[in-house]
Amino acid sequence: FRLHKAPVIALGKQTWDGRHLLYSADISGIINIWDLRMFGRGAIRSIAAHAGKLTSMVVSEFDDDALLVSGSTNRCIKVINPSGHVKKEIKFHEGFLSTRIGPVTSLAYHPRRSMLAAGFGDS
Repeated sequence: FRLHKAPVIALGKQTWDGRHLLYSADISGIINIWDLRMFGRGAIRSIAAHAGKLTSMVVSEFDDDALLVSGSTNRCIKVINPSGHVKKEIKFHEGFLSTRIGPVTSLAYHPRRSMLAAGFGDS
């Protein structure tokens, strides 16, 4: 994990498109994707997921729903596919009757369903 310049705070594994992938996320918001068959050659992709401090990352274990989800202190959750494209972004919104979320503290996938849970600090 020498590619990371900040402390690694989360790891995840996933099989996608016949490849065995390992994800490593550091506190600065960088997520690296490693192919375990070519582990000594470095990361196959590096994603700048968040501008703020990354606090949590989780990877789906479902082949038909290959996603990684990351959360940060800037009140944002990003759903990203293994190619690095952001599929969905859940953000804090200002305004009357809007839902306010605090900084993301934890993320977890349901073990048998495609369901995500998120924990937040007080806003």
